[in-house]
Amino acid sequence: MGRKPDISSFVKGNIAALNSEGYSQRAIARRLHISLCAVQNALKSTDSSTSGRKNCHGHRKTSARDERFLKSIVTSSPTTSSARICQMAKDRGINISARTVRRRLVDDFSLVARRPAKKPLLTKAQIAARIKFSKDLVDKPTEWWHQVMFTDESTFQQVRSTGYNYVRRPVGERLNPKFTIKTVKHPPTLMVWGGITAKGRCGLHIFPKGEKVNAAKYIQVLEEKAKIHMNITGATILQQDSAPCHTAKSVKKWLTDNGIQVLENWPPNSTDLNVIDTVGCNCWLSMKQKVAAHKPTSENHLADILRHVWVSEISPEYCKKLVESMPSRIRAVLENRGYPTKY
Repeated sequence: MGRKPDISSFVKGNIAALNSEGYSQRAIARRLHISLCAVQNALKSTDSSTSGRKNCHGHRKTSARDERFLKSIVTSSPTTSSARICQMAKDRGINISARTVRRRLVDDFSLVARRPAKKPLLTKAQIAARIKFSKDLVDKPTEWWHQVMFTDESTFQQVRSTGYNYVRRPVGERLNPKFTIKTVKHPPTLMVWGGITAKGRCGLHIFPKGEKVNAAKYIQVLEEKAKIHMNITGATILQQDSAPCHTAKSVKKWLTDNGIQVLENWPPNSTDLNVIDTVGCNCWLSMKQKVAAHKPTSENHLADILRHVWVSEISPEYCKKLVESMPSRIRAVLENRGYPTKY
């Protein structure tokens, strides 16, 4: 049974008044419907506006030194579990539970357990390339990026994982289809090429199943999709990553012969800089979510849905918003010293 709350200042005032009138402590307790102990404690208190009750919490099992030790563990190794920290503390003679470990880390140091962001591993050379690229373009205004067509390839599956790690369900409903995530062995997969500009989405090319994207195929895509839509949208600069089929000599020659300027020195492993390919906020992610909502049933159905979503559900306003985020992305790379950003 929990302890009763402290009596209010109003009741304490009544106790003091009745006591000054000559009432006994027992009479005061009966009159105010409180315990005799509460009356005695109120009369002992020198300040009726504060609680006379002492700290009712148990003895704190950890000292300031112990708590600094707990913090040092997660500072040096942030992925260490509370159970492991508890065992390490016990090895030092600190007899606490894993729950106490979590409470100390959260309450005293605001070290809450969170899901780590998944970001690409970058080498020193890649970090340096990202910094150089960003410094070269940091002063470009938003309007400058309107002339760039951002392009990339991506794969789409018939059944896409939602990425959810939790589901809220009643007890005993674990196998209810409503609360399960559906999986398919070897689901149909299609690779697509697409491009966007500040004026909206451009061409979408769906590669036949099993077709290898080499330099010759890439030139065909550029001829049929990129070149035409660059003329339509007024884009004069083509952005592409450094995939082997993009940097082949034959591709470079085709780009030169057709007067298409390429955004130079694009840093490798930099999805956060490509508005169509970013992991957290990009055109492909939005499109995959929209395609999954249509629940494709076969490879042909998947291809039809891809075309429908690309034409009908990727709006020009959304593409413009993505393109105009480039200055912020550039600054974020420099502020994070070349390491991956929130994008």
